[in-house]
Amino acid sequence: MSKMTEEVTRAIATKFLDGDEDFELIKEENYKNYVVYFAAYKEANGNTNYGRPIYILIDKLGKARYATYEENHEILMRSNPTE
Repeated sequence: MSKMTEEVTRAIATKFLDGDEDFELIKEENYKNYVVYFAAYKEANGNTNYGRPIYILIDKLGKARYATYEENHEILMRSNPTE
């Protein structure tokens, strides 16, 4: 994994979301060789479902992408093993 700081990776994830301020970025445990951020919709609460979780993966070169369906599932299961 590269030595990018959390500040740098958070900025990359924010730019990847086009600077959309409707999302709060929550840093997750690294996944394989990626830094992971969960993009939580700020309006969401316990009674509202806004669809599948959005995970942003950032590689060691600073390139961001959305997690695939399979990666989404693995990351989600890792953080919530009882679901």
